[in-house]
Amino acid sequence: MRTGYKRHTEQLGLQYRPHAETSLRAMVLRDRIDDHRLPLTANVVQGGVNIVEGFGADPVRTERTVALVSAERMKPLSGLDRLKLEIRYGGLERVADNFTFRPETASTNRNEARPSRHEIGGTLSGDVPLAEAVLARLSLSTNRIWHDGTRWGGPGTSLTTISGYQYPGVEMWENAANLDLAWKPAAATKVNLGLRYDYVVADAAKLDQTMRVGAYSGTARSLYASYFGAGIADSRDDHLVSIKLDGEQALLNDRLALTGSLGRIMRAADTQERYFALPSAAGATASGTSSRQVGNSDLDPEQHYRAEAGVALKGDDWLDYGRKRPGGDDGVGSRSWRLSLNGHVDQVMDFISRDRAHGQSGVLLNDNAFIWRNVDARLAGADAEAAWNLSRHWSTRLLVNYRWGENTSDGRALYGIDPLEANWLVDYQDTAPCAAR
Repeated sequence: MRTGYKRHTEQLGLQYRPHAETSLRAMVLRDRIDDHRLPLTANVVQGGVNIVEGFGADPVRTERTVALVSAERMKPLSGLDRLKLEIRYGGLERVADNFTFRPETASTNRNEARPSRHEIGGTLSGDVPLAEAVLARLSLSTNRIWHDGTRWGGPGTSLTTISGYQYPGVEMWENAANLDLAWKPAAATKVNLGLRYDYVVADAAKLDQTMRVGAYSGTARSLYASYFGAGIADSRDDHLVSIKLDGEQALLNDRLALTGSLGRIMRAADTQERYFALPSAAGATASGTSSRQVGNSDLDPEQHYRAEAGVALKGDDWLDYGRKRPGGDDGVGSRSWRLSLNGHVDQVMDFISRDRAHGQSGVLLNDNAFIWRNVDARLAGADAEAAWNLSRHWSTRLLVNYRWGENTSDGRALYGIDPLEANWLVDYQDTAPCAAR
């Protein structure tokens, strides 16, 4: 398979502890990836239409920068058991094209894209004991995103002409308040309740800037309108309320654990789902319009109604995978083992689906273009694991995972669902200290 890259990564971390209750940390990471060759495109038939699948360009240069500064105080302060402040920055700059490593690309079909993403945010959290068995954590966070990506060139278009906006000057502001309550009514019982409110604002500054590819000429706003109707707003506000309840009960002297969870979890559309705007040449056939990618700035947030349940049983000598209690037998007599089974069901309202335009409800065109739309969906899955530490050095485990998903609005399977998968692992480790010399 045609693939490969050159990568250079540097990182620096600093930590200062003026006293036992206070710590200051700083970290910066720089990551550069050059000459990243991706698998070439391939022609396939989908629904009777010849389309091109795969990667149409290579990331010639990618630069990422991540920085983190945090301060934490563990000593009680004004009713707080713990106080933590964290400030984060992430930046990405990329150049991708379809000709540097693909000399077969005709000069009349060359294109280049330069996406960039910068975000800065922070979180302030504090732990407050409400009672002897109840601990509360309140977190306030904010994150500001600037996402821009311009494409030049394409079929019958010069490399000096803007032919699309992967991200047309997108700005998002994500704010959240999160309250977590941990309750331990008995030594063997744990209950956690999480409440979260998110306020998300998104807009795009380049909705009305012209894009040209071949004989096509239009703006991101007009491209969205051709698929989803007029009245495209410059910005959108989303209010999200999530709640999750977790419980755990230990039995048989902590050898058996029963877990359960119920929750309503919301997610707002990201920058790509909202605003991607890559048109194709005018008058293209269904094969040509299949390369169009059209975001939907009016997407509603996803609402997940999720239930989980699990059971785990372990032997007397089990500590963790690869770790057993001192003493105990080895081999087939070892009591350092663990069996677990977990399952979940997730009913999703307004699932944000990547789809193709076929004149569905709310979609005006039937031209096979990539679009994003809200549908209802149902997902489920199960995970089983059997792990056994045969000795201090040898461990083995078998993992089986199953996933299922359905687009219930259209009565068809969901994409991107992993098939049934099983993995059997055998591990050897020797952590004994080296002898002194």
